[in-house]
Amino acid sequence: MATNAKPPPNTDLSADEAFEIADEMMDAATEVFHRRRDAPNLSQTEIEELNRQEMALRYDSDRYRAVGIRLLADDGSVTAQSLKDRITETNKALDKIKKLHNFLTVLASLVEFGAAIAGGNVKTIYAAGKKVDKATKAAQKDEKVGGGGT
Repeated sequence: MATNAKPPPNTDLSADEAFEIADEMMDAATEVFHRRRDAPNLSQTEIEELNRQEMALRYDSDRYRAVGIRLLADDGSVTAQSLKDRITETNKALDKIKKLHNFLTVLASLVEFGAAIAGGNVKTIYAAGKKVDKATKAAQKDEKVGGGGT
């Protein structure tokens, strides 16, 4: 499918790095699909929310592939490797989170992070990355304190 999407201005990322990020976003979407498919007793609202988040992640992944996105490294504080690492670590955390509320909170922050990367603004990427970290840490803490469940 053809696209008119263009990479963000002032970018500095190789095609291989863009494809790696796209793969990580697709891995996250697959995790959401499995959660939606395998979780018992989900309400219609929960199913719709998981589906919406999955599609958002798939869109971001497709966009990276379609435009060969290049990430901003304005002052060197945002590097392709740091973005890939954050996505990878968040995917690993999603795999361990049992409570649906925590899962959706972390997932929403990851989708927002993907949108920030696609937008190409360093300050927005940095803020969204902090939000991912905060949501993940809060979910992990809640999982330890409250145990598993929905």
